[in-house]
Amino acid sequence: MSGFVDDHKNGSFSIELKTSLHLSDVVIVNEFNLSAGQSMGKHVHDYSHISILSRGIVQLEKFNDGDSDAFEILTIDATDKAVTLIVDANIYHRITAIEDADWFCIHAEQG
Repeated sequence: MSGFVDDHKNGSFSIELKTSLHLSDVVIVNEFNLSAGQSMGKHVHDYSHISILSRGIVQLEKFNDGDSDAFEILTIDATDKAVTLIVDANIYHRITAIEDADWFCIHAEQG
């Protein structure tokens, strides 16, 4: 079963993955539990955010607006320890699990 995230400018998700949402007054944390082969579809935010891969291996693809081919593809491996990265604003991105993975997106409250 493949999960998906709709391609929305504001990062709103229509999703069929196992997820959890964690909230504080100023921080939103989306937790995605991906099985090998599952993908969070291409999406974009108009602000940068932090992502953490706490377990597993994923492929992160980055796209320019409207492009079907990625301009950068990274393999991120959290087999030995968690990996933290910044996802830049206005860069479309897609995450696909190579192995079962736990991926967190950390956003500042927008409002």
